[in-house]
Amino acid sequence: MNPMTEYSADLKQVCGCSWAAKGADAEEVTKKVVSHAKQAHGLNEVPAAVAQKLQEAMRPVM
Repeated sequence: MNPMTEYSADLKQVCGCSWAAKGADAEEVTKKVVSHAKQAHGLNEVPAAVAQKLQEAMRPVM
């Protein structure tokens, strides 16, 4: 794997939120999204359907 590759997810595609996350890998992006869901939207957990959409929306960026 290229160490310069990052991953991103645009939440507009996932749940309509205008927030986006980037990270070194998919796990880091997921952690950021979970934290954002708690802080910005008061969700204690991300619904399974949203989590699935998140995984589908995640893309590598160079």
